[in-house]
Amino acid sequence: MKSKKEIERKWVLAAPPSLDGKEPDEIRQGYVFTGNGEMRVRRAGARCFLTVKRNAGDARDEWENEIPEWVFDSIWPSTKGRRLRKRRYTWREGRRKLELDIYEGKLEGLIVLESEFRSKKSSEKFTLPDWAAGAIEVSDDPHFRNEVLAEHGLKGLRRRLKPGTSAHVE
Repeated sequence: MKSKKEIERKWVLAAPPSLDGKEPDEIRQGYVFTGNGEMRVRRAGARCFLTVKRNAGDARDEWENEIPEWVFDSIWPSTKGRRLRKRRYTWREGRRKLELDIYEGKLEGLIVLESEFRSKKSSEKFTLPDWAAGAIEVSDDPHFRNEVLAEHGLKGLRRRLKPGTSAHVE
């Protein structure tokens, strides 16, 4: 069982970097409820998880626990209408762990780079790698939270991205 504060930043990219030699995790996740808090189930490869998050803003409380596949299968039907699929590539660049999500299905065309931080100070010091030039930060935009994307898709997101940049959502 893992409980922690989640301090995360995320950016929308126009295109993924070179992913040669990197194998993705196929992720399917669905939300049991959303709002002031959220509860989700996730299948990442052969592993399944139950996650609860609360609060919004810079740091959120997060509790996550691995669950048996039968528990995932029991909960999954209750997430209908609040699901998403993505391929997640994870690697280290220097001392920083990066996660690149390439969304599928109703969110196809959305590419999001994320990184988690131990402190607000370390998140503020972070600079994107050169290959991510032109990325648009969406850390504080609630429309780019996974639970919102799962429920509402890409509806209206093109307007939320700044005009004149190379990042886009198709």
